[in-house]
Parts: sequence; C-alpha cells; structure tokens
Amino acid sequence: MSKEPITGRQPRSRLDRRVAAGQAKAPDLVVIEPLNQWTCAGCSGSGSLLLMENGEPLCTACADLDHLVFLPAGDAALSRRARKASRLAAVVVRFSRSRKRYERQGILVEEAALQQALLMAGVPRPAAREQVRPAIERVLAAWAAPAETPGRGRSTR
Repeated sequence: MSKEPITGRQPRSRLDRRVAAGQAKAPDLVVIEPLNQWTCAGCSGSGSLLLMENGEPLCTACADLDHLVFLPAGDAALSRRARKASRLAAVVVRFSRSRKRYERQGILVEEAALQQALLMAGVPRPAAREQVRPAIERVLAAWAAPAETPGRGRSTR
C-alpha cells in the first residue's frame, strides 16, 4: 500500500468514496421553529416555521415549502424512508436555551412520501394519520397560545 496522496479522479477506498459522495451532496434545507414572534420578509406575515434566506426570515409559503408535512423525530426508520421517497425535504430545528444549540425536532416531507413510508413500515393509513396528527396539533397549539416568558429577577413570595 503506497502512501501517495489521493490526487486521481477515482477514489481508492470505501472511505474515500463515502467522503466524495458526502461532499457532492447538497446541504439539507434547515427550517427553524422560532422561540419568539417574527415577521416574514416576503409577505409580512408570520407562522410556526421559518426559513432563513439571505439573512432574512421567510414563512413556509414564501419559501415554497407550505405543501410539506411535519414528521416528528422519534422513528428513525420512518424518517429515513419518508426522506428517501420525498423529492423535497427539510430538517426542522428549534433552539434550546438551556443547551445553547439547535436541536432537531423532525423533518418536513411531501405527504405522498410520508404515506408511502408508512405503508412500507406496515402501518395502515388510518393508524398512520392518528400517529402523526398529535405532533402536528401540538406544534400548532404551541403557536396559537401566547408565549410565556420566564421572569428574570427576584420572585415575589
């Protein structure tokens, strides 16, 4: 085995092929579930999810992602299958103040891809709808209620 640097066009090992494939792949779209109220730069509206484009927040309608459905994190096989079947997918993240980093909440995929992934997993359609619906309702309810800001300073006991 020679110690020559890899300069040719063909990768020599399995690791080299995996690295080259990862570099050729486009980065994932990242959609943010914001903690605070925000205003869309395109339509001056708001919503539960935003996509940063050129440093400005866009709602899912302006970013042309409003046809995607939310699949919450928790079932890796279902997420993998839905992402593979979907032509367009985006990762949904939310900032954790306590950990000071963004945490993955789930993915946005096309509804047909989600249905196909659920069928591949052996979940019948009515049961699949009931499996995904509580997560969607939880996200929508969180944005319908006013945000509670924890008090800073002394307690009033």
